[in-house]
Amino acid sequence: MTDARRRAFTLIEMVIVLVVVGVLLALGLPRLDMSRFRADAVAQLVRSTIQTAQRSALTRQHDVLVSFDTAAGKMRIVWDANNDGRVTEGERVQWASLETGNAFAGPARGLDGSAAPAITGSALRTLDDLPTLTLHRNGTSSSAVDIYIGCAAQGAARAFRAVRLTQSTGRTEWFRQGEGGAWIAATL
Repeated sequence: MTDARRRAFTLIEMVIVLVVVGVLLALGLPRLDMSRFRADAVAQLVRSTIQTAQRSALTRQHDVLVSFDTAAGKMRIVWDANNDGRVTEGERVQWASLETGNAFAGPARGLDGSAAPAITGSALRTLDDLPTLTLHRNGTSSSAVDIYIGCAAQGAARAFRAVRLTQSTGRTEWFRQGEGGAWIAATL
């Protein structure tokens, strides 16, 4: 006689499956390198901050200043309502911070193959001792810029990411530093 009524798992079968899954997770999680995902998230933070500033310049029809505090790992965004290129009283100022352990840092080999500082651009200017770019109300930026981020990684080596801003369009793209220091265009 067969038991035609049995249509569910017993409690013992469920416990055995959960124990097996737990053991597999315990073995696999230490080998998972989360630093790569954190590094990607920091690059996306920098990229989205710049893109949001550019959209704001387009919609509000005034310049937006983006300054990089490389020592503190922060970006300052200033909505330059009077288009004077300075931070004046009454203008909106916002700060965006990189996660702990991440910093603006130049890699040994930048996107063009040579050593690069953390923030590099042909027409960057200094505002309040911070490298600053201006996103104009027509969608362009004051300079083409490469921004390098050294991200906290497991072990001694840092994972580097780069965000490139095109001057004529204000568009950004980002890159991962792969094996051997080669830069690879990232997609998400």
